[in-house]
Amino acid sequence: MKGAEVSLTNKNGWSPLMFASQNGHLEAVETLIVSVTEVNHIDKDIKKALHVAAKSGHTNVVQLLEACKTKIFRQQFHDMYERKEKQIRQQKKETERQLRAARQQNEQTEQQLHDMRQLKEQAGQQLHDTRQQKEQAEQQLDDMRQQKEQAEQQLHDMRQQKEQAEQQLHDMRQQKGEMKEQIDDYEKRLKATESMLVQMQLKNKSLEQDLVQQSDTSQITQTANFIYYSLLSSSVPSSADESERP
Repeated sequence: MKGAEVSLTNKNGWSPLMFASQNGHLEAVETLIVSVTEVNHIDKDIKKALHVAAKSGHTNVVQLLEACKTKIFRQQFHDMYERKEKQIRQQKKETERQLRAARQQNEQTEQQLHDMRQLKEQAGQQLHDTRQQKEQAEQQLDDMRQQKEQAEQQLHDMRQQKEQAEQQLHDMRQQKGEMKEQIDDYEKRLKATESMLVQMQLKNKSLEQDLVQQSDTSQITQTANFIYYSLLSSSVPSSADESERP
């Protein structure tokens, strides 16, 4: 089966997996199962490989299909959840890093603003001979205020991104809970199917015992009839004997 196309179907929508399930080829079924999509494939009559195997009486194939579907489904969900969780953790770390950088920049800006105010006070005291320095200091103060506003805006944006990341993490946890409920439902169905199979086996054994008992009863009845008619024929006189009587 190496290199074969396992998703091909005939005109009735039957896949190779469905043919293998119908014929009870357990090893072929194990090879053809590649994903939960392949297991859930339906033909034109809305039948799955599981239905075909059950109809054909291949209990081992039915059990394998149910087990593989649950296993593949769990693995796909686990891989998706791990990727999403890793991505969210990375985004959260990056957001926290940017937030720390913004805070440091804000602290530096506030320190620089404080320094510039001190320079402004000193320039006010020396106004008569440092007017040019005062104008430069005021210009620098305006620049620092703009930087502070930008830093505050960045801090606000980082907080919003953090909230979004936390909301995504919450949504993923809810999805995990829903997927767990679906897995539990699949396991319940599997147990119900196994219980039905056990009941069917018990009914088959009971029918076989009934058939054996009916066969024994029929033989006993034939033997009794044979003995009865033998005794009856020996006790009734023949026509020749009756003619010899006076």
